[in-house]
This record gives sequence, structure tokens and C-alpha cells, in this order.
Amino acid sequence: MINELVAEFWLNGKDLKEEDKFQAALNRLLKELRKNLADSNQLAMSIDRKDPSEIMAKIAVEVNQIDLAEILLLDAEKIEI
Repeated sequence: MINELVAEFWLNGKDLKEEDKFQAALNRLLKELRKNLADSNQLAMSIDRKDPSEIMAKIAVEVNQIDLAEILLLDAEKIEI
């Protein structure tokens, strides 16, 4: 399920270069992802806490969701600029 949501995120292509559209797509991705995760899931708890993207990315790596981690790290990099 996570892989399908990540693939759908990337279908937005060029539109993601605009920060507002990227944020909107990321928020949709996290909302849909959260719906599919158990309350006890580490990533679900991180989303519920509204952790920074870099924290969620670390958790995504731990659960072998590398594509999701990459998206979250892109978001974290934008915040630091």
C-alpha cells in the first residue's frame, strides 16, 4: 500500500517543483498513509505527533520504506534553506 501511495505522489512530476504544490501533495500522502497504518505503527505515531520530516524519514528507513524517506528528506531540505 505504501508503495502505491508513493508512486501516486511522484505522478505529480513538474508540479512538485512549486513549494506549495509539493507541500499539498506531501500532506495528502501522509494523510492517506496514516489511514492505512495501525495506531501502534511507529510511522503512524510520528505522523500523529506531527514530527519533523527528518524524524519521519528516519522511521521510514527503519521500516524499509526508502522511497517514502526520500520524499520526506526532500521536504526537510527545503525547510533548512
